[in-house]
Amino acid sequence: MTKKTKTATPRRVAAKDLRSEVLAYISRQGATTFNYKQVSYALGVNGAAAQKSIAMMLAEMAFDGDLIEVSPGKYKSPQRNNVTEGTFVRRANGKNSVITDTDGETISVAERNSMHALNGDRVRINIAARRRGVEPEAEVIEII
Repeated sequence: MTKKTKTATPRRVAAKDLRSEVLAYISRQGATTFNYKQVSYALGVNGAAAQKSIAMMLAEMAFDGDLIEVSPGKYKSPQRNNVTEGTFVRRANGKNSVITDTDGETISVAERNSMHALNGDRVRINIAARRRGVEPEAEVIEII
């Protein structure tokens, strides 16, 4: 007779504790995107009912503004800091951009908002409010 293997029992967590654990996980993520399966795996919560409650919780948090829903089912922590630094990239066609130091994200800068920065200059930028479906835009506030 073969030896039986134990199956992992689902971890039970109270709703208040689950919300605080989810918030802690989100704060550790930074600018990366995640879905409900990744959150439930990271918290060690398995089972269909628990995953469904995490999915509902993420949707509620996105509705409340605690999260940004990048695409259906994919979430991202909102950026609280709108001022950052990076390297200015000037293009001949007028489509200037800044590559940020924190996450390497490329953010476009209109010519009128470039303060005449040159290619390769270190700049401090103010990121405009992000909107769904619109590429983020920034304004150069200082050339370092």
